[in-house]
Amino acid sequence: MNYRYCTSAVASIAMTAGKLGGTELHGHDVTVRVCVDIDRVIDIELLREITGEAVRAYDHTNLDESIGHGALIEDLLAEIRGRVIASLKSRGIEARVVTVEGSIPSGTIILLSDNGSG
Repeated sequence: MNYRYCTSAVASIAMTAGKLGGTELHGHDVTVRVCVDIDRVIDIELLREITGEAVRAYDHTNLDESIGHGALIEDLLAEIRGRVIASLKSRGIEARVVTVEGSIPSGTIILLSDNGSG
């Protein structure tokens, strides 16, 4: 059987959105939702812990400083995806991260998995 597990955490971030021409620093509370596909049962609390650790790395940071000048929420999602994949692998869990979503009041951005591993 295959299972899809999803969990979420919130980060408060600051950004300029320089890639979109922004120059003013502003903030967002971003609810990040991570979903993984796996062919065995795992403890959902473990995925919640892994997701929380990945999101906390960026909580109360300026994305321009923590990721790179002009970083967007899309960049944040890619960084979190990489952290979740690394954390799962370090625990010997083979799972595919299928989506990483970032929700702010104006909408949701969804980073879809590529067809490769992870």
